Amino acid sequence: MNNDIENLNKTLHSIQFAISDLREVVKTNNLLLVELVMTSLETLNKEAAKIKNLIFILEGELPYEGNESN
Repeated sequence: MNNDIENLNKTLHSIQFAISDLREVVKTNNLLLVELVMTSLETLNKEAAKIKNLIFILEGELPYEGNESN
């Protein structure tokens, strides 16, 4: 289980770095790119939240509430 938590933490850090990179793209002021990046940021933030919850569940800090669709 520790390996699972470690892998989830690595994935979470990768997502956080991707978010930082995408925020840099926003600074280009290309409206098409900015719209794409904002959509990507929203998706990445949702996935990061899911991973954080999984880590908390695996560490026993949150109860497991079954299969979630979001």
